[in-house]
Amino acid sequence: MQNEYYNTTQISNLTELDPRQILYIIKQINTTNDLLFKNKRGEYQIHRLLLPRFKKSENKRIKHFAYSTDLPKGYTEKQLVDLMKYVLSLCKDYTRIELSIEQKNKNGELHIHSILSTKNKTDYIRNMALVFGSHSYKCSKLFDRQNWVSYCTKYGTELITITNKKTN
Repeated sequence: MQNEYYNTTQISNLTELDPRQILYIIKQINTTNDLLFKNKRGEYQIHRLLLPRFKKSENKRIKHFAYSTDLPKGYTEKQLVDLMKYVLSLCKDYTRIELSIEQKNKNGELHIHSILSTKNKTDYIRNMALVFGSHSYKCSKLFDRQNWVSYCTKYGTELITITNKKTN
């Protein structure tokens, strides 16, 4: 015999959704009291007919970001490219970066301007911190790709493309 009603914890275990996501979906549902209600303890009781609404969405879109970073001292261009390949290999989702490495005018240290294409920006930033320790960065949504490419290559450097080869 199948259970007619589930609480949020049971739905979380069934669907691998976070309880906050479940509560958000519950607030979006307009239904009668028979299918969704709170019991005497204040817990939501969700009828099994509503289970299809609690699906984990895997269809995140790839987003593009303008990413600039100042890295610790002492790296050569070749070492930076190898380290960036390693950073991308740590990313869980498909990630692509088009980067240019140039010297700062102030102190002559190397820094990176890049176009980051990924579904999970936080994962990439976390991996950068893991590999480089401390680094300062600026990351913003990319609105004008052509102008950003011209900014990245303003000193005649070319864009180096690195992809982690994971599926879209």
